[in-house]
Amino acid sequence: MIIGMKYNDGVRCVFFLMIRRPPRSTQSRSSAASDVYKRQTKGLRKYQQPILDALGLTPYFTAILTPDTQQALKRDRAFYGDWPARAALTVMVGDYYADDVLPAHSFGFKTVWKPAVLPAELHAMDPFERVARYPYTAEQTVRPAALILSLAEAPAVVQTLELTAKSQNGSSDEA
Repeated sequence: MIIGMKYNDGVRCVFFLMIRRPPRSTQSRSSAASDVYKRQTKGLRKYQQPILDALGLTPYFTAILTPDTQQALKRDRAFYGDWPARAALTVMVGDYYADDVLPAHSFGFKTVWKPAVLPAELHAMDPFERVARYPYTAEQTVRPAALILSLAEAPAVVQTLELTAKSQNGSSDEA
């Protein structure tokens, strides 16, 4: 999964990907020269960098955010630096509700959650429709914008969020 920040008359959208397991495969990098890619993680840089290098993913990211490089945990706004303030839309894609959905939502991000288990009856549904049907626990009071079955669904979900934000802002230029 590739995440990025698109520039077009300023920063349009920042994508943060918070997945514990490395992706099974990588997609080719966007040909848009203005894309900036970021990855953030709970792990220390000295452990994460070799994994990204071994998977051949390092060239896809402009910045790799880790607790030691950011001097903050990802539940803290300081972890994200000035990236969210520079974007019209900030999207968090993650697989851990407490670390990825709750804090990001409180910081004003749109959130996309990949729960460990998605009930079979939700598999055929649209990621945005799954939100209303998912069996949340009593503690899961914040609802993500979308629920994904796999990272393969993330690019289309993020694109939809971008288009929705663009239409709400009355922008007519391309994302």
